[in-house]
Amino acid sequence: NVFSEVKSDCTYSPISFLSIEKITNGLKPASIGFKIMVGHAASPTANHAELFEQLSRIGINNNIVIPLEYGEAQYRLKIKQIASGLFPNQVEFLENRLSMTEYYQKLSDIGFAVFNFRRQEALGNILFLVWNGAKVFLNDASSVYKQFKIWGLTVFSISSDLNKNQFEELLSPDEASRNKKILENLFSENKVKKYWEVLMRQESACS
Repeated sequence: NVFSEVKSDCTYSPISFLSIEKITNGLKPASIGFKIMVGHAASPTANHAELFEQLSRIGINNNIVIPLEYGEAQYRLKIKQIASGLFPNQVEFLENRLSMTEYYQKLSDIGFAVFNFRRQEALGNILFLVWNGAKVFLNDASSVYKQFKIWGLTVFSISSDLNKNQFEELLSPDEASRNKKILENLFSENKVKKYWEVLMRQESACS
C-alpha cells in the first residue's frame, strides 16, 4: 500500500492496493482491548528500540504485540532481546506467516498501535487499525501522519501525545466512528479503482 508521490508540480493520490471492503472481508467481530501493537515488521526503519525506551520510561502495564513475520533475521533477534528484557511477561511476538484474513483477525482486538517510521510504510496495517477503532500513534515527520491529519482522521503524535494516560483510555466511540466513516469513504472499492486510474494519468503526465 502506498501514497503516490510524484514530481513537485504534481499531486498526491491516496492509493491502497486493497479497499476497506477487501481488507475486512471475512473478519469476525471482536472486542477491542488494551493491547499495544508496536511496528509491523522486523525492519530497522520502524525504529523499535526508540519506541521501547519511551514505552518503558512512561511505565506502561499493557500487553504488547510485535509483528515480526517479515524483515531482517538479525534485527528480529535484537528486537526480541530488547523487548523481552524491558517488558517481561508482557510481549507477544508474531513470527508465523498468516493469511491476510488471519493476520487482520489477530489485530482486531488491538486498542493501541505505535508506528515510528519516518518514511511511508505499513499503510495496510494502519488503515485497518484506524478503521477498526484503535488509537494510532505515528511519527509526525512521516507523510502518513501529515496526510491523515489533512483527511481529518484522529491519530496521535509520538513526540507530543505518547504518555501513560493515553494507553489507559481507548479512542472514544465518536472518534472511532468518525475515523471509520472517513476511511470507508476514501478507500471504498470504487474509490480505490478511481485512484489507480488517476495515478496512471499523473505518471504519464509527469514522465
